Amino acid sequence: MSELALLPAQRDFLQQRIQWMTQWDLCIAAGGFCVFQENSLNPTETVTDLVPGYDHSSFRAESWAVLMVLQKYHAAKIMCDCSAVVKLFPKLWVMRPKNPPKGLDKHCDIWDQILQHIHGRNNYAIENFKVKAHQNWRSSQNPKQQWIGCANECVDIAVKAHVKTKYASQLAISTQILQERKTNFEGLHDFHLYIAESANRVFQKRSESWKQGICRKVHGVSTEDFYDELVKEPLICFCVQMQPEILDACPYTSVFAERLITWFNKLKWPDVQKPNHDTRKCSLLELYADFVLSTNTLAPAQLIPKSQRRPGFKSCYKLRDLDLAACLADKSLSAQSRVWTRAFRWFLKNSTAGNFLQLSRFANLTRVGYVLPHDGIQLRPQFVSGAQVYVLLHGFFNAGGATRKNLKRDFCISLCGG
Repeated sequence: MSELALLPAQRDFLQQRIQWMTQWDLCIAAGGFCVFQENSLNPTETVTDLVPGYDHSSFRAESWAVLMVLQKYHAAKIMCDCSAVVKLFPKLWVMRPKNPPKGLDKHCDIWDQILQHIHGRNNYAIENFKVKAHQNWRSSQNPKQQWIGCANECVDIAVKAHVKTKYASQLAISTQILQERKTNFEGLHDFHLYIAESANRVFQKRSESWKQGICRKVHGVSTEDFYDELVKEPLICFCVQMQPEILDACPYTSVFAERLITWFNKLKWPDVQKPNHDTRKCSLLELYADFVLSTNTLAPAQLIPKSQRRPGFKSCYKLRDLDLAACLADKSLSAQSRVWTRAFRWFLKNSTAGNFLQLSRFANLTRVGYVLPHDGIQLRPQFVSGAQVYVLLHGFFNAGGATRKNLKRDFCISLCGG
């Protein structure tokens, strides 16, 4: 066959193919082919046409160009720069007359006709070759590559001119609509940034006021009401250490373990060597409240549903501020407290903190409205957040004007104590 039908990539004519995937309803696509004698740079025939239907995509434009060739030529060598179309041809020859490859049903208006043409011809009457798109053929030293690149560029220009000439009014309308959408998007983006920045300033102001210990009444109490709960001097610090391999193997995520160690090392403890040291105990709820206030981190969430937890199952904990599924998990204090207790036990077992702290069970939160026993340690530290710990817990157990006797309410940081 001395003639060569050359099919380029289609052109989506909307600001140089701008976002046809996201703006599919504004896309205008056309396909076409040029017939070249081998090594000739001037086409003997050029055919272009708009892609049928409302789905103007890259694949459909290439497919449409193939169909135009088959409708006019019984045998041809087709050069195409679309990999998806080129890869389909060997499958079509092998599978005929069986069902076509999956996915073509979406473009059956074109590919049903292509299949009919192929099934009515001898094997290899139609040959399809992949060529590189948009190559700099002028600088090539290979005559064949120059010929292929020039021919491919000719068809590109022809298809582009077809759309720009025959559908100029539609292009103008699409361009105007696209510009309006772009303007609206930029306006919405700026508006959302304004809302986010305004909210961030409010949250920062509230957080600063809270951390500075401003005496503000929350459910009838303030930090001043709990100053007597704070540990007095003499105080000492402990620097807890953990081996890196143990830290990385933390079942509650290594990030959580690092935050836990960083917070723990900020605590100050009564000096038990002194005769007048503070002997009051501390529940794990108090420690958890201080951890949350200090690190803005809630206990990790277990992502394995209870129905799937079998003996020996592998846990899957994720931090709520780093994982969407964990963020949407149960936020009740009872669920958080269970994980916190397990994590704290793991921390004592795998760090030097276990050398001077032991867990026991007692009731010491009657001051904030909780009378049931809870796990705790035999020493009360000086909290990083001070008396805010008790304001937070008091707000949780006394929200709504009634004293709560369980931990089933959602718990998070707020001036309302959860």
